[in-house]
Amino acid sequence: MFSPLPRADARLANHLVEQRGSRFCIVATATGQVIYTPPDFLKAAITSPADLQLLAQALDHGERYIDAVTAFEADRADELRARHAVSEPSLIGVSEASYS
Repeated sequence: MFSPLPRADARLANHLVEQRGSRFCIVATATGQVIYTPPDFLKAAITSPADLQLLAQALDHGERYIDAVTAFEADRADELRARHAVSEPSLIGVSEASYS
């Protein structure tokens, strides 16, 4: 599961999770500029500010942007695939006679 690198030192948050319009995003504290908005394919996995908090923390802890975003998106995509697999009925064990 995605998690930010642990750091011993405490620092101020450089990245905040905000809601802009109907979407949650990561904002650079210093400028107020949106630096990350989840892509549409992850929309179902981002339903609250808490869903983006680990990414904001990873960026605050100095993880490279591309590495943090890639890990975050991969984790959320896996979560969506798992949800989808559970919600779809399985055809395993269904005989062809059932379709006649």
